[in-house]
Amino acid sequence: MIFQARDTIIFADDLTGTLDTAVQFAKHGIATIAFPTARAFLENEKYHYKVYVVNTSTRHLQPKEAYKVLFDLASYVFKEGGQRILKKTDSALRGNVGAELTAVMHAFQSHTLHFAPAYPDMNRYTVQGIHYCDGIPVAESVFGKDPFEPVKYSSIRDIIGETSDVKVRFASEKWKEQEDKEPTIHIWEAKDNEELKQICKQILETEGMILQAGCAGLAHALADYLGEGAAAETKLPHTDKVLLVSGSLNLKTLQQIEYLNRKGFPVQYLDWDSQCQKSYLESDFCQNFIDDRCKELQTEHVSVIATAGGFRRKDCERVERNDVGEAIASIVEKIFDKTLGCAMVVFGGDTLFGIVSGIIQGGMVPVKEIMPGVPVSLAHFKNGSPCVVVSRSGGFGSEDSAEKIIKLFKK
Repeated sequence: MIFQARDTIIFADDLTGTLDTAVQFAKHGIATIAFPTARAFLENEKYHYKVYVVNTSTRHLQPKEAYKVLFDLASYVFKEGGQRILKKTDSALRGNVGAELTAVMHAFQSHTLHFAPAYPDMNRYTVQGIHYCDGIPVAESVFGKDPFEPVKYSSIRDIIGETSDVKVRFASEKWKEQEDKEPTIHIWEAKDNEELKQICKQILETEGMILQAGCAGLAHALADYLGEGAAAETKLPHTDKVLLVSGSLNLKTLQQIEYLNRKGFPVQYLDWDSQCQKSYLESDFCQNFIDDRCKELQTEHVSVIATAGGFRRKDCERVERNDVGEAIASIVEKIFDKTLGCAMVVFGGDTLFGIVSGIIQGGMVPVKEIMPGVPVSLAHFKNGSPCVVVSRSGGFGSEDSAEKIIKLFKK
């Protein structure tokens, strides 16, 4: 694949982030494709887009492993002529932030990378080197209590330094006058979208190779700067049936599912054995569970599966993420085999990846954003039939946000 000089290639460390980023460009009429795996990206020889967003699935890898994945992918893009890179990071700065930014710099043999981690629409911003979520330093927020990998630091410098020894400098308007003689990550602080747009403007006015990093907030600002007008309309298959699958352990998401339960929505919690034991998938209990969900979709037009039910920190020591993802993907696949014309809403990046990698083929076309951080994409099952996918990371939204998403399909 040969890239044009003005193509933008984006690497995200999980699938929800990939789709959340891709839709920012699609909203501005920019031809965009999202790839759920690196393999799907590398095998794409047929179509050309202006923005390629690739899920690297590196958030939960060890730093050295994440570095290698990013270095290899970025080296491929560099070899094929790519000059504009955006390393998409998690808005709460989970994952191997420093290692992945460093890998991109090394692959492109560059001394300069610009990092603007703010996401104003989700109330996430950086002030005096400290990253905040909903006004709380990130390490003290719900993300500092993550049962698998809590965010340990609120300082951007410390977060990067956890997995990298690259120099960190806080950016100023005079950054162009200060040539980097060694690899340097420039931190840009922003509290609103206008500040992010101005940051993009300054950076994109430079000549040659441009390496940037940030979350969907920066992607939105970049898309706005590069935008080509109104997005071309992509027709989605009509459906009024919704299968919502939640695999996030984030406290906010757990509260949203419990809210649905209180409001009378058909919520079913899977226990630990149901999620992780392969024998369950072949059991009569599992078949009955699937049949019941299909009946709910036919009669009530909605079914909610909460894969995190009864799942707490003590369980996480004996659970492999991939086991959970593969198990729920198998259940969802069997539901879709029996229920056609159903939209799929998924909360949690690991769960989304498990489902998509198991039953979806090729790239995914971002269509629209129904609320901040909630993109809608058009995908295709392996048999070629279309599927509407609504995705969202854990930890986003108000208590009633899941209900609002469901009701959008009931109009």
